[in-house]
Amino acid sequence: MATSLLMTWAAAREVVEAAGGDIQARVVGTGPYRLAEWQRGSRVVLEANPGYRALAFPESDDPAHADVVRTMRGRKLPAIGRVVLSVIDEQPVRMLEFDRGKLDVVDLRGEAVGPFMKNGEMLPSLAARGIRRIPFVSNSSRALYVNMEDPVLGGMTRERIALRRAISMAIDVDTLIKVVYEGQGLASNQLMPPGLAGFDPDWPKREYDPALAGRLLDRMGYGRRDAQGYRMTPDGKPLTVVLTIFTGTVWREIQTLLRRNLDALGVRIDFRAVPTQDLFKESAQGRFMFNIHGRSATPDGLLYLTLYGPTPPEGNESRFRVPQYDRAMEAFLRADNAADRMREARTMIAIVHYYAPLMPLVVDVLNAFVQPWLQGYVPSAFAAYFQYLDLAAPPRAR
Repeated sequence: MATSLLMTWAAAREVVEAAGGDIQARVVGTGPYRLAEWQRGSRVVLEANPGYRALAFPESDDPAHADVVRTMRGRKLPAIGRVVLSVIDEQPVRMLEFDRGKLDVVDLRGEAVGPFMKNGEMLPSLAARGIRRIPFVSNSSRALYVNMEDPVLGGMTRERIALRRAISMAIDVDTLIKVVYEGQGLASNQLMPPGLAGFDPDWPKREYDPALAGRLLDRMGYGRRDAQGYRMTPDGKPLTVVLTIFTGTVWREIQTLLRRNLDALGVRIDFRAVPTQDLFKESAQGRFMFNIHGRSATPDGLLYLTLYGPTPPEGNESRFRVPQYDRAMEAFLRADNAADRMREARTMIAIVHYYAPLMPLVVDVLNAFVQPWLQGYVPSAFAAYFQYLDLAAPPRAR
């Protein structure tokens, strides 16, 4: 089984201290499964906890869940004695292993589903094998993160704010989703993905208006052009923005689209393609102008901490520091009801929209492909579903 795994937990202080700086390697908990094997970065094996309390498959009044609830009602859970999670970074490899029957379920982002789908639907040949496709909105959103200390793109002056907002408005996210992600994504208009605390469903849709973006730059001093037709800074210097991006085919496609969008705006863009670990290392060190990557959110809205002033640069890579945002973040954390949390969230959304320390792009729509013998599967952005699964019959030999 291959899936992304994200959980939120707490551990006692003595457990953390006893771990000697490697808390991830110290098993803590009394859940439905216990750790039997762990090969870091490669494989995790879970075994059912024989002392765990009796479980029943959750009831639901959602019509979309009616069949699975009916099928799983009355089963003794957890039913599967051993769960193997294979850590496979390359999505095409996950897809191949699933197709060969080596994986029971696999979650794929939009850029990897092409061989399994046509015109937005799963291939008939897969459906004929009893394979199910279940699309679901993830807890992961992708954005452009700006270094607010950068002398070209950062800063809080009106012309720098205008430059960031113009770049954001000039990016054609709908085409990005269609071309790169096979239509499996949602245009993002705020930091928080849908369905989580702090997401505002009434916030206006993401702006794509290159003409307005151009007029904004003209008005704010970026109207002069060089011999190649690219804009210059208000003080007459060449203007080039540099985006740090991951390596790989998908990211080269994104480069092509972003270059086309910014060329139309008259803004010259260069790219630095670096390995994943280098991008995040340089972000923490402040050695970037702006970059692109995704962040996963927890249900409680803590993703807003990524722009909270006191957050260290490993978390607040944008170095965004606005007292009004910080006060709203603190009030968001103290709020004891949904209405108060949403009020503070709207304040933070508005501040981010105005200053543009990041430019929201895409919320991932994942596609779970499920083998016919796996029962009880309901997708979860937080992967807390292993205890509710069962096997209709032993799968083919692994």
